[in-house]
Amino acid sequence: MKIRYLTLSLLAALSMGSAQAAVPSVGPNLGTDPLAAPVAGFVMFGSTVSSYTFNLSSLSSLSGSLFGFGTVSFSSILVDSTPVVLSGGTFNVAGLGQGVHTLTFNYNSPSMGGFGGTVSSTVTPVPEAGSVAMALAGAALVAVASRRRRAG
Repeated sequence: MKIRYLTLSLLAALSMGSAQAAVPSVGPNLGTDPLAAPVAGFVMFGSTVSSYTFNLSSLSSLSGSLFGFGTVSFSSILVDSTPVVLSGGTFNVAGLGQGVHTLTFNYNSPSMGGFGGTVSSTVTPVPEAGSVAMALAGAALVAVASRRRRAG
C-alpha cells in the first residue's frame, strides 16, 4: 500500500513538473488581485511551510480550493498571521484591505504527500457616496410624510 502511494505521489509530482508549460507556474508571488492563482506544496516525512504573497487593489475577500495527495494534513492556514478554517477543501477570508498580504500553509505528512489548488480574490462591493445620500434622503421623505399623516 505504501509503495502504491509513493508511486502515485512520484507520478503526480513528475506530471506537475511536465505540465508547467500549460498552466501558470507556481511561485511565491500570486500577483495583484489573484484569480485562480496556483498554489502547491510537497513534503516527505515531516512538516514544512509554503508562503505566498499577494496584493489587493481594494477591499476584497479571498477564497481557495485545495486538494491533497498522499498523506498530507494541514496544521494551519494563515492569512497575515490570522488562522483560516479549511472546510471541505475550501477556505474563505472576508474583509481584507488594500495592500500586500501573506498566505501561509503549514502542513505535514508521516510519509510522502502534498497539496495543490487555486486562490482567488473577489472585490467587496462598497456603496458609492451618492447612493448612500439618496437612501438617506428617501428615508427622510418617508419620515416627513409619516409625520404629516399622523398630524393631520
